[in-house]
Amino acid sequence: MTTHEDVVLVEALRQRGFTIDWLQEMRVKTSSRRAGRAPGGLGTLLQSLE
Repeated sequence: MTTHEDVVLVEALRQRGFTIDWLQEMRVKTSSRRAGRAPGGLGTLLQSLE
C-alpha cells in the first residue's frame, strides 16, 4: 500500500466495531511539499490545488 494507509486503518477499525472520535481540538501538522514521495498522496493533492 503506497497511499491512504490512514483511510484503510480507520475503515478496518470500523468494520471490527471500533468507534472513531473526530475531535475538533486535535490538530495535525503535515509537510507542504508538492513533490511527493507517494504517487496519489498528499503532495499530489497539494500540487493539484495550485
